Amino acid sequence: MAMLSKKADSNIEKFKFSDYINENDNTELFSYIKTFLPDKFKGTGEIIFNTLAIRILFNIRRNEVEINKNIDLFASVINEEIEVFVDLVKSFTEYNNYFFYSHNFKIEESFIGKYLTENIVIKSTKDTPIFALENVDYSVRIYQTLRPILVKALALIFNKKVEFSQFADAHTRKLEKYG
Repeated sequence: MAMLSKKADSNIEKFKFSDYINENDNTELFSYIKTFLPDKFKGTGEIIFNTLAIRILFNIRRNEVEINKNIDLFASVINEEIEVFVDLVKSFTEYNNYFFYSHNFKIEESFIGKYLTENIVIKSTKDTPIFALENVDYSVRIYQTLRPILVKALALIFNKKVEFSQFADAHTRKLEKYG
């Protein structure tokens, strides 16, 4: 029984919304679903709806016995998930924060929360300094423009080779916490 449960959970984790509803096979339905998202998220709709679908599947899985006894519970689970999801999407701002890091230098703890530039704040100084590029257009154009300049500037400041890697944006982090 435990093996079946783990297999079902594994299948849910691997679920891909695009296998069932995608722009090529279900154009009208896919377009309709995207109307639920603000314009700024049209390009990431598939990721957002995949997260919602996985959450719904896990909640149904957890409450499977109760749902089989009471079909109204199924509607209640779906409604609750959609309400939480809509609140989450509404909380996404027009602009986004992008988090990036470099392993190649150290920054003193006293710099946490300080701005490196108008849009770049130091978030962590542990083994890997983490920076947030704040209030950036959702397409991450500003980060891509600033990245080479930052690499050169910080390499000069710290007299070390500096290489940045982006690991998340604020919207993705919210989706990860939700999912």
